[in-house]
Parts: sequence; structure tokens; C-alpha cells
Amino acid sequence: MPECKAGRGRRYCVPASDGLVCAELAALCGALDELSARHRDLIEDLPGTALCCLPPGLGNHLASLTRHMAWAECRWITMLACRPMAPELEQALTSDAADGDAAALLCLCERVRREVTRPALAGLPDAGQVVTAEDGRLFTPRGVLQHLLWHWTYHGGQCGLLRRLSGHPYRWSFDEHAFGG
Repeated sequence: MPECKAGRGRRYCVPASDGLVCAELAALCGALDELSARHRDLIEDLPGTALCCLPPGLGNHLASLTRHMAWAECRWITMLACRPMAPELEQALTSDAADGDAAALLCLCERVRREVTRPALAGLPDAGQVVTAEDGRLFTPRGVLQHLLWHWTYHGGQCGLLRRLSGHPYRWSFDEHAFGG
């Protein structure tokens, strides 16, 4: 069994994301960036066998959950921006072609943040601005980002368990400045 990886220390007081005009959205996006950094640390060293390891009775492996988190972020943000998901990006997010390669999976996550999330949020002046989706649902940038924070956290915990079940232990810890200071 591989040695236990000393994981990235958890951080809760994180810097706001650069380039967003709304301070609240910048703070929420900064928290999303921190969750992405946590996920990167969790899977970047794993071989393809661990990324695609599917323990009995489970329906998702690390690779499919990583693509799912990136796809969901892209989907919610494109709905918020009232525009369709780019077909080529959607194909990359729904294809299992990258599943055995941690770097390729993480590039997909970074691509969504760089090409979709940040540009869509950059000029929004109000986190509470109500947007009507094509299907008539109402939501706000705040609500979408709060959902994405929950979504990345929820699946991040699953990914931590899947990493351990694949035989690659990971030690969770706190950063020395986890709560500020």
C-alpha cells in the first residue's frame, strides 16, 4: 500500500477571487477556488487505476465524480449566463477519455473555471440579481455559487473515501491559518 499522503491543510479564510466586480461573488468564487485546490491535492498523484477504481456496490469512481463536478459547475454557470454550454466542452466533460489521467481531469476542471465560471461572474454587479432560466426557474448568482460550494464539498468527501478505498490513504489536516490570522 502506498504511503499516506499528507493532504493540503483545510482553509476556511480564503482570499476573494480576482477579477470580479461584486465583492460577495468574489468571496464565494474564492471559496470555490479553495475547494478546487483541495480536489487537485486529493487526486493529482493518483494513477489511472485508482481514478477508475469502482468498489463493489458503488456507481461512481474518482474520475467520473471529477468530471461530474466540472460538468455541473459548467451547466449551472451557463444557465446563470443564459447561454448554452459549448458543445466541444460538453463533449470533453461527458466523455470518459480523460478518466485514467489525473492531469487531464484537473485541466477540465480548470478550463471550466477559466472559460466559463470566471467570465460569466466577472461583470455581475449583484449576487442577488434574479435570473430566469430557459425553463422558467428563477435563481441568483449567490444561490448558484452556494449550490456549487455544497456540490464540490459533498462530492469532495466522496472522493476522499474513494481514494482510501483504492488503496491510497490521505491524511486530512488543518492549515495553520485555517480560521484566519
